[in-house]
Amino acid sequence: MNNEEKILNLLEQVLEGQEKADKQFSKIDTRFEQIDTRFEQIDSRFEQVDRRFDKMDNQFEVVDSRLNRIEEQLGENTQILRALEHKTDVLKAEQDKLTYDAAEIKGDIKTVKKDISRVEINTANNWADIAALKLSR
Repeated sequence: MNNEEKILNLLEQVLEGQEKADKQFSKIDTRFEQIDTRFEQIDSRFEQVDRRFDKMDNQFEVVDSRLNRIEEQLGENTQILRALEHKTDVLKAEQDKLTYDAAEIKGDIKTVKKDISRVEINTANNWADIAALKLSR
């Protein structure tokens, strides 16, 4: 083998090696494209998840707003309830006083009835005495 043949042989080997390297690089490029596609899919999924979290965040804000309104209403209701309880206590005290006053008046009426009965009896006795005096004259 002469030098030219050796060089041609070496060139052929280099070309074959380069073709193998090109095939390897092509496979690597294909794999990188697949990886890029997968990353794009993952990116898309993360965007979906992010949108879902945004929706959940909005829903939590709505729930939080509703809870704040409920807490305010609960506070107002508590104040109203306390005022009503106080008013009930006042009315109960007034009712107790009226009951006491009614019992006192009832006792006074009984006393007045007894006094009127005594006056009627005394008046009847006086009329009887007057009638007896008129007869004796």
